[in-house]
Amino acid sequence: MPSSGRDAAPGVLSGGTLSPLAISLISGGVAGTCVDIALFPLDTLKTRLQHPLGFQASGGFRGVYAGLGSAVLGSAPSGALFFMTYDLLRRRLAQVPGFQLEAGAAGGPARPNVLGHLVAASLGEVAACLVRVPTDNLKQNIQAAHFASMRDGLAQLARGEGLRRGLFRGYASTIARDVPFTCVQFPLYDWLKRRAAGWRAAGLAGGDLRPEEILTGPEMALCGALAGATAAGVSTPLDVAKSRIILHDRGRGTGRAGPARPPPGALRMLWQIYHQEGGRVLFRGVVPRVLWIGVGGSIFLGIYEQGNAPP
Repeated sequence: MPSSGRDAAPGVLSGGTLSPLAISLISGGVAGTCVDIALFPLDTLKTRLQHPLGFQASGGFRGVYAGLGSAVLGSAPSGALFFMTYDLLRRRLAQVPGFQLEAGAAGGPARPNVLGHLVAASLGEVAACLVRVPTDNLKQNIQAAHFASMRDGLAQLARGEGLRRGLFRGYASTIARDVPFTCVQFPLYDWLKRRAAGWRAAGLAGGDLRPEEILTGPEMALCGALAGATAAGVSTPLDVAKSRIILHDRGRGTGRAGPARPPPGALRMLWQIYHQEGGRVLFRGVVPRVLWIGVGGSIFLGIYEQGNAPP
């Protein structure tokens, strides 16, 4: 991610301009909302392909925007929370011995190494899941026709397993999916940018320029798409397990949540799917997931880069 060289304590304003923290909040929130609205039908198809009762039984191609309200409700705050945490930790870790890569050009700030990016991005996902998991629970159960609406879902959860337990079901499995995903996506994105910048800068002066100062917007978007698609593909089994946990024992023909049985954990769910349904089931929904996150990665990371570009 680009660094503006402004490493003052975070706040909303810094010297009369938006601080890095505020820029991360705004750009992360805008990016998350744009991705969710533009690509929501792919997310719905993915959820229905991963449903234990099958694609047609969970809605097929009907109502592909069902649950959009829940997604929009959570996308901006979860995206902002991720990028705020990631950017703040990335800047701080760049000053810690063992996490530094090298000093920036012309005495600028140090950059974190791969480990620094991994730690910052992983903790960013843990923070974002505080918002993402409750809205994902409502969204996926609406997509699968278990709940008629957010209001109906909240009412059913309140009558059944309780709001806190119901909304945060799958928190651990979501982290188990998102942390490995991020550990692939962000280092790969950074590596692709640097490789592409190296190719473009060959034979040119200004070797101290950052990749963001060399690459065009479409080139960085392509790096984001490749990184997102790769991370999405390899993490699909974890996504299937997470979806099964969220949808577990809900909507079993009655349309009511009722007192749901506790779902198994992520590892046990993976084991059950593999032994009862076969390994191929662990990759259900991989095509819409790769398309959704591949295109989404270019939008999400592209908007974030623009929001963090120096004036």
